[in-house]
Amino acid sequence: MTLERRRLENKITDAILFCLNDICHTHTYTYTNAIPLSEFVKQILKFSRATYYSTIGVLILLIRIKHNPNICNRKLFLASVIANHRMIYDKTLPYQAWVKITGLPKKKIESIFNDFVKFIDYNLYVKQEEYSKVDTILRSNLDFKLLYDI
Repeated sequence: MTLERRRLENKITDAILFCLNDICHTHTYTYTNAIPLSEFVKQILKFSRATYYSTIGVLILLIRIKHNPNICNRKLFLASVIANHRMIYDKTLPYQAWVKITGLPKKKIESIFNDFVKFIDYNLYVKQEEYSKVDTILRSNLDFKLLYDI
């Protein structure tokens, strides 16, 4: 892995964590045996075989959340990854694969996904313009707050 690629992957993970904390800042969830949120994000991205470019779509979907949903940041992130995965790949991971990695029941994952798409008003399509703006912000070391202006 090149140094630039690693830097971009770390940068997008930081941007995702920024958005998740911003969206869910009023909801504090305590998980007794859970790994830190940053590790959770990295593990889900690794499991889904996300690339820097596909992860931009996940970030854009998170940015679209205009209100603070009553859902924890881990579930919100999981739903955004599943939604993005379904949009860009012809052959997507089945719910059973997400059950295996998260330990959540299939019905719960389906419910989280359905709630998520409602939160973003079923707006799953990522325009090239949005993608380019996010990529520029991440590559230019600009303030993550600019992500909300896309």
